[in-house]
Amino acid sequence: MMREAELREDSAEFYSDSQQIPEDEEVDDEEDDANDTDYNPANAGGRKRRRTQAKSTSGRKGTQTSRSEGQNTASVARKGKKSLSLLPTMPLDILFEIFSLLMPKDILSLSRTSKNFRQTLLARNATTVWKTARQRFLAPPCPSWMSEPAWTALLFENVCQSCGAKNVHNVDFLILRRACAGCKKSFLVVRSRLPKLFDGISHTMLAMVPFTDVGGWTHGRGTSSQYFWRSDVEAMVQQYAAHQDAIHSGKPDALQKFENFRNEQIERVDYIQKHAPNWAKWITEAQMQKYKDAAVVQEMRIQQIKDRFKQLGYDDNDLTFLDGSSESRNRSEITDKAWKRIRARYEPTAEEYRTDRLSREAAKIRFARVDIIQQRYMEFKKSIPPTQWKYLPRTLTVTLLQPFMDVITRDPSEELKLEEYDALFVQLPGLLNDWSEERQAELTKSMVDANVVHNPTQLDSPSSNQLSLARTVFRCSSPYYMCERDPYLFGWDDIAVHHCMHDNYINFWGVIGTYTHAHRYGLSLTFPVEMKGYKLVYDPSVVKIAEKVVAWSGLDPMTATTEQVHEKLRQTRFDCKKCPSFEEQGVLYRFGYNWRRLVGHLAENYNHNPDAEFSAISPEATAEIQQCEDVQMQSVWDQRGWACVHCTVHAETLGTRYAVLQHVTDVHGIAHPLEEVDFVRVKDLRPYSGTRDIRFRVQAPESTEVQQHE
Repeated sequence: MMREAELREDSAEFYSDSQQIPEDEEVDDEEDDANDTDYNPANAGGRKRRRTQAKSTSGRKGTQTSRSEGQNTASVARKGKKSLSLLPTMPLDILFEIFSLLMPKDILSLSRTSKNFRQTLLARNATTVWKTARQRFLAPPCPSWMSEPAWTALLFENVCQSCGAKNVHNVDFLILRRACAGCKKSFLVVRSRLPKLFDGISHTMLAMVPFTDVGGWTHGRGTSSQYFWRSDVEAMVQQYAAHQDAIHSGKPDALQKFENFRNEQIERVDYIQKHAPNWAKWITEAQMQKYKDAAVVQEMRIQQIKDRFKQLGYDDNDLTFLDGSSESRNRSEITDKAWKRIRARYEPTAEEYRTDRLSREAAKIRFARVDIIQQRYMEFKKSIPPTQWKYLPRTLTVTLLQPFMDVITRDPSEELKLEEYDALFVQLPGLLNDWSEERQAELTKSMVDANVVHNPTQLDSPSSNQLSLARTVFRCSSPYYMCERDPYLFGWDDIAVHHCMHDNYINFWGVIGTYTHAHRYGLSLTFPVEMKGYKLVYDPSVVKIAEKVVAWSGLDPMTATTEQVHEKLRQTRFDCKKCPSFEEQGVLYRFGYNWRRLVGHLAENYNHNPDAEFSAISPEATAEIQQCEDVQMQSVWDQRGWACVHCTVHAETLGTRYAVLQHVTDVHGIAHPLEEVDFVRVKDLRPYSGTRDIRFRVQAPESTEVQQHE
């Protein structure tokens, strides 16, 4: 109730501005009428005027003193020091011209800084100052019963007019108040409760009091109810009672004064109801414009920061992070002191962005250089027989060769001539030969490190080259689906045509741009890019399994080559004795393997070793498995990995087996093309489902364990 009591003391009539201009701040102006109600509507008694005039008389004496002090201040100001102490002594027309250029809110603040400014700005003849400042913002005109300072405070301040709470942005123009949520809950009363709070209140009284449709508990939403500000109702009850007392006392013209008062209040309520939506619309638009103006100022500040960073060598792309930084919410100008703080805080981030930008720009240039190498590589490919294409490494493998790497990694700002690229391909045959020898030496070293090759000095002899032996088995660690299903490579013939990207590729291209980087930079690449590298793993345990299979064929494991074993076991299929038979629809089955898959099967099942057992299956079962293998291999024919031997039409894009056969028949007139003679498989293609899934029927029950096959 304390807040309500304070409000009763401070409030005059609802239409007055005594809330904005307290009565003890009333001023005397020579041009004002003593009964002027603009600034003191409720208390205009004679004693108050006499006391105010007395103050004015004493004020004149004080003015003489202030002038004397002002002369001393002026002498100090003349010594070079800035001072505003002489501002109140300036002519009024000059002061009014200066004040009218201020923001309305600043004029309100200025009127509260000193008694002199208050007397000056609240005087009757200062109305043009407030009006001019308001009109610069296209604010709605002041209602006739309100003063310009009071209207300015309502429109431009963001303080609750009841409790002084700050950041109150919404104005309820239906009751001409800016109030916080707490005050609305305390002082807004719904119409139906008023008879309980005020005895004898009537519809005639309420028709003269402004009301709103937004209550304190409606969360800003309009309703069908009417809410009245409690102090407005109290003031109206008192004034209504005063008029009624005057009428009952028989005072002359009392009835006419009451009618005039009632009509005036009703007209004000109607005026408020009519213009409140437009006033609210202006407030909303003014707030939006305020946000836009603030955004412009903030953008200018960010641009000033960017300009300073540009002077240090940074680019616009290096400074994009500033747009969302905390500095974008600051509106002050950039001073040298502020710049020192901002630079220390944000330059490390700007340096990171610049490094990333330069890296991306360099990657684009390097990718462009590789595109040129790719085009030249296709021309080089056409110069050699298609039967040798399968031995050529990928384009990105070529980029790892030192001369090519030197060209690609050269300063991005340097423009390379096409002759320099041509010179690289003159060296390419020798470089590829050296690359092949280095690759063999690396694989041989891994064998030596595994203690499989005990006398590496004998490796110089072609007849004893360990890489050509069938026992030399490497496993590709690439996650590519073909390598994952059948990862084992037997001898150099398999390794030479296996072109998964090596880890060296990742070590190099992972720095200046990988597959994901290419898409990030929006590049269109004409060459394939693998996302992960691989390693060829040499496992001695797999070597022992291969030696056991080779020995079964009757060949010497220490000298038998991959080709010799393949020819020896071409028509042989094996059965793993460690694996049980399985039954399906009443028929027993077992899995069968060629010699390569047998080694892989035994290597992948560690419980089969070291005493692995296997045997050759019957010719009938072998024929059954070979028939399934032929069907499975036909799935390879739909993959692009084939080329014509008689021309280079498939140098850039390999074709399917069917397409290449059709080309050989139509273009070269060969009715019955032969593989390796008229067409060749260039890529290491394998069926999507490997031979591990091929089964054969067991004709008679066996003593081995039988299990159900799902």
